[in-house]
Amino acid sequence: MTRNGHDPWDLERPDRLLRHFGQEIALTEPATYLLRVERVAGQQRLTGWTQLWQEPPVVAEPDRTDLTEQALARLGVPTRVPAYDDRPLVVPVVVRPGHLVWTDDEREVFLGLRYAGNSFAFMHSELVVVGESGWWMPESDLTGGSPRARWSDQSVARMTSAEP
Repeated sequence: MTRNGHDPWDLERPDRLLRHFGQEIALTEPATYLLRVERVAGQQRLTGWTQLWQEPPVVAEPDRTDLTEQALARLGVPTRVPAYDDRPLVVPVVVRPGHLVWTDDEREVFLGLRYAGNSFAFMHSELVVVGESGWWMPESDLTGGSPRARWSDQSVARMTSAEP
């Protein structure tokens, strides 16, 4: 626990964080993002985000880990574990079509974080899945209706042409 009684890795208001993120970026294409969340003036705030990948890479594990490390570096998340109170929270957000259930997309994000040089980012990440019906956090089983993905004509064409 920190001085104020909150663990810096607990995502306190996922609805507020996701609403803010949904205002920063149009959720019209399937993609995976990493969000950096820090305590500012006593409240958790979105302090940065970067796209991890458009689709989970069909690559060897070291390549997936390299992509994750590069994304963490873009966010300014240190590879050395800083003091307990200074650790940012890394929140993976997977935007994709389909039902709000656990898929290989989420597994690939966690594997990338696990093997990147930043184990606290993996151990304390609260993954969020965003789809057409809203969002879902599998670890805590929280859900919400906003933001929700609204597919662009281009992404719909790519998704339907990729289906067998």
